[in-house]
Amino acid sequence: MDALTSTCTTCGHPAIDPHPAMEEFRLVGEYWAIRFGGRTCNVRDGKGLGYIAQLLRSPGRELHALDLLAAEESGDENRCHHDDCVVDAYAVVERARLSVTRAIRRAQARIAVCHPGLGRHLDTTIHTGTYCSYVPDSRVPIAWNVG
Repeated sequence: MDALTSTCTTCGHPAIDPHPAMEEFRLVGEYWAIRFGGRTCNVRDGKGLGYIAQLLRSPGRELHALDLLAAEESGDENRCHHDDCVVDAYAVVERARLSVTRAIRRAQARIAVCHPGLGRHLDTTIHTGTYCSYVPDSRVPIAWNVG
């Protein structure tokens, strides 16, 4: 490892910072800048990454799939807004659950390609379904700067 660079001269991987201040998950333009365990990677934006960011902001808290979708669909012009339109609530919740779960799983796979350690961490700490949550191991506290 070259002491003057942030890249390993042998393998080309980014150098590992032994004392990171805080893990980071930030949207910068069209990419999420993600730092975990002293290693940084950039992943192109997508719905699933936004959902993961919402979960990281609220560790240990269950968020309903509809709540995760709310920000994404707030500008949806294709939905009917008439009071007399009746929608099967179960079907709406089930579609939300499937949509959010698939988006999060795709995002986790994309993260794992550039940062396998974070991919493993998210696989074990993010729970999806009608309610989704990020539940890190309480014995190993992790502080996230999410933006």
